[in-house]
Amino acid sequence: MSASATALTTSLQRVGSISVLKVDGEIDLVSSPRFGTALAEALSEHPAVLVVDMAGVGFCGSVGISALLGESEPVPDTELRIVASMPVRRLIEVAGMDEVLPLFDTLEAACATS
Repeated sequence: MSASATALTTSLQRVGSISVLKVDGEIDLVSSPRFGTALAEALSEHPAVLVVDMAGVGFCGSVGISALLGESEPVPDTELRIVASMPVRRLIEVAGMDEVLPLFDTLEAACATS
Protein backbone atom coordinates (compact mmCIF):
# COMPACT_ATOMS: atom_id res chain seq x y z
CA MET A 1 0.00 0.00 0.00
CA SER A 2 1.44 3.39 -0.94
CA ALA A 3 1.92 6.24 1.51
CA SER A 4 -0.62 8.33 -0.37
CA ALA A 5 -3.23 5.60 0.03
CA THR A 6 -2.93 5.85 3.80
CA ALA A 7 -2.52 9.62 4.08
CA LEU A 8 -3.92 10.95 7.34
CA THR A 9 -4.00 14.52 8.56
CA THR A 10 -5.16 15.83 11.91
CA SER A 11 -5.58 19.28 13.42
CA LEU A 12 -6.74 20.41 16.83
CA GLN A 13 -8.66 23.61 17.48
CA ARG A 14 -11.01 25.13 20.03
CA VAL A 15 -14.61 26.05 19.27
CA GLY A 16 -15.66 27.97 22.34
CA SER A 17 -15.17 25.59 25.27
CA ILE A 18 -15.04 22.52 23.02
CA SER A 19 -11.89 20.94 21.57
CA VAL A 20 -12.25 19.70 17.99
CA LEU A 21 -9.86 17.14 16.53
CA LYS A 22 -10.33 17.20 12.75
CA VAL A 23 -9.27 14.00 11.01
CA ASP A 24 -9.02 13.56 7.24
CA GLY A 25 -7.85 10.61 5.17
CA GLU A 26 -7.75 6.92 5.97
CA ILE A 27 -7.28 5.16 9.30
CA ASP A 28 -5.68 1.77 8.81
CA LEU A 29 -2.80 -0.24 10.29
CA VAL A 30 -0.24 2.19 8.88
CA SER A 31 -1.92 5.43 9.95
CA SER A 32 -3.59 4.33 13.21
CA PRO A 33 -0.55 5.17 15.39
CA ARG A 34 -0.72 8.80 14.14
CA PHE A 35 -4.44 8.83 14.87
CA GLY A 36 -3.87 7.44 18.37
CA THR A 37 -1.17 10.04 19.06
CA ALA A 38 -3.42 12.88 17.89
CA LEU A 39 -6.23 11.61 20.15
CA ALA A 40 -3.88 11.29 23.13
CA GLU A 41 -2.57 14.83 22.60
CA ALA A 42 -6.11 16.24 22.35
CA LEU A 43 -7.18 14.38 25.48
CA SER A 44 -4.07 15.46 27.41
CA GLU A 45 -5.55 18.96 27.55
CA HIS A 46 -8.47 17.48 29.56
CA PRO A 47 -11.26 19.20 27.62
CA ALA A 48 -14.77 18.86 28.99
CA VAL A 49 -15.86 17.92 25.44
CA LEU A 50 -13.75 16.52 22.63
CA VAL A 51 -15.39 16.35 19.21
CA VAL A 52 -13.54 14.04 16.84
CA ASP A 53 -14.53 15.31 13.41
CA MET A 54 -14.16 12.27 11.16
CA ALA A 55 -16.37 13.60 8.36
CA GLY A 56 -13.32 13.59 6.09
CA VAL A 57 -12.36 9.98 6.80
CA GLY A 58 -12.88 7.81 3.73
CA PHE A 59 -11.83 4.54 5.36
CA CYS A 60 -11.61 3.47 8.97
CA GLY A 61 -10.51 0.00 9.98
CA SER A 62 -11.25 -1.55 13.32
CA VAL A 63 -7.91 -0.17 14.55
CA GLY A 64 -9.44 3.31 14.35
CA ILE A 65 -12.32 2.36 16.62
CA SER A 66 -9.89 0.62 18.96
CA ALA A 67 -7.88 3.85 19.15
CA LEU A 68 -11.01 5.88 19.93
CA LEU A 69 -12.01 3.54 22.72
CA GLY A 70 -8.50 2.92 24.05
CA GLU A 71 -7.41 6.55 24.20
CA SER A 72 -10.67 7.90 25.64
CA GLU A 73 -11.20 5.23 28.31
CA PRO A 74 -8.63 6.58 30.79
CA VAL A 75 -10.11 10.11 30.56
CA PRO A 76 -13.56 9.77 32.15
CA ASP A 77 -14.05 13.53 32.63
CA THR A 78 -14.04 14.20 28.88
CA GLU A 79 -17.21 13.73 26.87
CA LEU A 80 -16.33 12.28 23.47
CA ARG A 81 -18.49 13.08 20.43
CA ILE A 82 -17.89 11.72 16.93
CA VAL A 83 -18.80 13.44 13.66
CA ALA A 84 -18.91 10.41 11.41
CA SER A 85 -18.59 9.97 7.66
CA MET A 86 -20.67 7.09 6.28
CA PRO A 87 -17.77 4.58 6.39
CA VAL A 88 -17.00 5.51 10.01
CA ARG A 89 -20.67 5.46 11.03
CA ARG A 90 -21.20 2.07 9.40
CA LEU A 91 -18.22 0.54 11.22
CA ILE A 92 -19.23 1.96 14.59
CA GLU A 93 -22.84 0.83 14.20
CA VAL A 94 -21.97 -2.67 12.94
CA ALA A 95 -19.59 -3.09 15.89
CA GLY A 96 -22.38 -1.98 18.25
CA MET A 97 -20.23 0.88 19.52
CA ASP A 98 -22.84 3.56 18.78
CA GLU A 99 -24.09 2.94 22.33
CA VAL A 100 -20.72 4.10 23.66
CA LEU A 101 -19.59 6.60 21.00
CA PRO A 102 -22.18 9.35 20.37
CA LEU A 103 -22.46 9.95 16.61
CA PHE A 104 -23.34 13.22 14.88
CA ASP A 105 -23.87 14.06 11.21
CA THR A 106 -22.25 17.51 11.37
CA LEU A 107 -19.69 19.42 13.39
CA GLU A 108 -22.32 22.05 14.13
CA ALA A 109 -24.65 19.44 15.65
CA ALA A 110 -21.84 17.94 17.75
CA CYS A 111 -20.81 21.36 19.07
CA ALA A 112 -24.39 22.49 19.72
CA THR A 113 -25.30 19.53 21.91
CA SER A 114 -25.07 20.32 25.59
